[in-house]
Parts: sequence; C-alpha cells; structure tokens
Amino acid sequence: MSYISTDISATSIQSDLYFLGTDQLNATGFYGATGPTGPAGGPTGATGPTGPAGGPTGATGPMGSSFINPYNYGAVGDGITNDYAAFVAAITAQTSSTGYHAVIVPNGTFLLNSTLNLPTGARLLGMGGTIKTGSGTANVRTMFVNGNNVIIEQITFDGSNLNTAVKAAILGADFGTSNVEIKYCRFLNIPNTGFPVTNQNSHAISFDANTAIIMGNYVPQASGDSINCNSGTYIVTHNTILNSGDGGIAFNNNANGVISNNIITNCNLGIGAGPEGNTTDSDITSHQMIVANNKITNCNYALNFGYYGFVGRLGPTNFSVVGNTIKNSGAGGFYYSGNPSSNILVQGVVSGNTFVSIGGSYSFWNTGVDWSRGIWIQNAQGININSNTFGDPSNADVIGIDLTSSNVLTISNNLFSTNTAFTMNGCINGGSCSNITIIGNNSKGCGTILNPSGTQNLIASNNINS
Repeated sequence: MSYISTDISATSIQSDLYFLGTDQLNATGFYGATGPTGPAGGPTGATGPTGPAGGPTGATGPMGSSFINPYNYGAVGDGITNDYAAFVAAITAQTSSTGYHAVIVPNGTFLLNSTLNLPTGARLLGMGGTIKTGSGTANVRTMFVNGNNVIIEQITFDGSNLNTAVKAAILGADFGTSNVEIKYCRFLNIPNTGFPVTNQNSHAISFDANTAIIMGNYVPQASGDSINCNSGTYIVTHNTILNSGDGGIAFNNNANGVISNNIITNCNLGIGAGPEGNTTDSDITSHQMIVANNKITNCNYALNFGYYGFVGRLGPTNFSVVGNTIKNSGAGGFYYSGNPSSNILVQGVVSGNTFVSIGGSYSFWNTGVDWSRGIWIQNAQGININSNTFGDPSNADVIGIDLTSSNVLTISNNLFSTNTAFTMNGCINGGSCSNITIIGNNSKGCGTILNPSGTQNLIASNNINS
C-alpha cells in the first residue's frame, strides 16, 4: 500500500488560489484569465542598532581526551636509536596529570634498550607503531608493570632481541599489581628453538599480578609459555597462540581465573596448570579455574592440569572444563594427576568437550605416541565427566577415558564414535578404582566399555555398538 502526503503548505494553497482567480474550470478543463497583479508591498524597514559585544573568551578546558606523542619527547622511531628516555618522559607526563588520556605509539619502530617501567595509571595505546626489545643480556623484560590500573592496547611488540639465556618476557608484572589490561597486542619474533626444544625461556607475557585481563592478543611463536600467569586472578580470553615450546597458556603458583575462547595451535601444551612430574618443580597451581570454549589443535597435551603426586602438592580443588574443542593432540586431551595422600575431594567437571583425532601425528612436533588418552585421571576423587564426544581416534591404542587409582567419579552420557579405520583400545578403562559410576554412555564402533577394577563400582545402561 502506498500513501500520498497531505502536507500542503500555506504558500502552495495561496499560489493555487491566485492562479485560479475568480473563474471556474470550463468544460474542457482550462482555467479562466489570469487576474491583475496585486499592489507592491510596503517599503523596507530601517536597519536596527548593532547589539552589544559578546563576553570574554572562556578559559581553556582540561585535556581529558588528549594524547602524548613520544616524538614530542625526542623519540626517533627508526628501530636503531634508543628511544627509552623519550618513553620514560612521555609516561611520566601522562601519569602525573589527569589531563592526558594515554601515551600513543605512532608509526615507527621504537627501540627500548632498558626495561620500561609502567607505574600506576599508565596507558599505552598503539596507533601503528612497534616497540622493539633492545639487545643485551639485561633485557629480561621489555616492559614491566609495577603499578595498578595499567592498560596496554593495540601495540605491536618485536621480541627478536629478547634474552634467551634466562627466563625473559616482553611484558612482566610485579606481585600485588591489580586491574591490568593487555588487549589486542601482537607479540612478534619471540625466540623459538623449534623441535626438539632446547630451552623454554622466552615468553610473550609473564605476570605476577592480583588481577589482570589478557584479551585479543596474537602470539605466533615463543620457546616458553606464550602467556604465563602466576598468583592472583586472571581472565585470559580471545587470544590466538601458535607454536609455543611450552604452554600456550599456563596458570601456575596459585593462579585462578577464566581461560575462554582462545585459539591455540601447534604447542607442546595447549593450556597447563601446575607442576611437572619431578620433585624439583615447586610450583603450586590454581585452586579455581574455568576453561571454556577454547579451540586447541595439534598440541602434545591439549589440557594438562599438572602432576601432584609429591608431598605438598594439592592441585586444583575447583575446576570446570566445558565446551572445548580438542583436535589431533598427541599424548592426551585432558590430564589430571592428583595427590593420593591428600584425600581432597576435587570439585571438578569435564563436560561438553569434543575430542577428535586423539593420538595423531601433529605437524609442529612431528611425532605421534601410542598411549594417547582423550581424558586421563589419576589419583583423584570427586570429578564428574559427562556429555563429552570422542571421535575418530588416530590409532588403535587410543583410550577414550582412562582412570587410575581414583574414586568417587561419575562418568555419564559420553559418546564414543569413529569414521576411521581404528576403534579404541577401550572407551572407558581403569584400574584400582572404587565408587565409580559409569552410566548412560554410548559407543558406536569404538570398542567396549571395560570395567575399572576395584570395588563398589556402578556400571549400568551403557550402549555398546562395536
């Protein structure tokens, strides 16, 4: 349906009336003669007096949206000249006045031959520029956060000169800092020895902070952990991480928080928490973690929550691993080894994850293993494993869920299926377990659900179609 406007102005109506004059339309639709022209209007009025002058110009307002440019403080930006002093002066100016919004990193490559300390309130905003780590053994950190409410955003970092002889990172943070944000940065050229790994010293981010958000960053390679979080609470989300010689994301030394929606590919370890399997590793790991909706591909271990078999190691006591997609991991999809002497009831959930092509030969490490597990639980109690999908094993030795010396576990409503030539060595396997409930699981062409040896186990209503 169309509409015709009825908005007719007074001017158009007056014109029409003038055009018609006093005659009516004749039989053929023509109008009568045009009426006489009306008298001219009155004379133009006199010009009024000029109004009073305006008031004085107001004072200049605060520069609430102003930016500080390091070029104005002597930066050269050629990638050769040391611009450290210029950035120190710019950050000092920005943090000492409420009028400045941020220090920008404009076009250019800014070499920093010394660690740049970021005090409380510092903000760096990238506008096309690159910050490059300087050469020399002193470069353990390119930037170091030693204050609260610090934001680093949209900056490209060049870590090609990062010191590989010691543990080093482009960004570091001191214990006790809070409200730190690292967003949408690129960490390029971090040293990586490839495979086999000769050291795991070089990181993109290594933080000891109370609270931090690490979001939307890109790390194409690192010999160590790309993102290493120690102590405190973190949100690590929507990052893209490739080719890490150690962990893509690591939570260590009582780090807690959320790891979600990250893409992690070609790493030794996708997401890790806690100590390794030796007595010299004093790491104490997270107590509360949520790992959700990550995509982890071509890693040796996709998710490894550590080894707690030694005295003093308690491990995560609350964790949720939910909605992750894990593909082509060599040794395992999810691994957790608790402390058999601790008697801690873990409040753990592993639910809604997809494990595809476990045991495959993944490209970065050029090796496969013949003892791969989708989920491997040792010396643990109080974990609920439900509604996961295990598909297309890469060899006949893969076990879907492997349980060892564990108790008070529930394994329910998981699906094991294959479209490859391989079945699984066992959908669910285990030994020396007690009080295990295995119910409502389905196997489609993946072999049998084996009874975990032990006592007081409930196995019921599982569908085996091998």
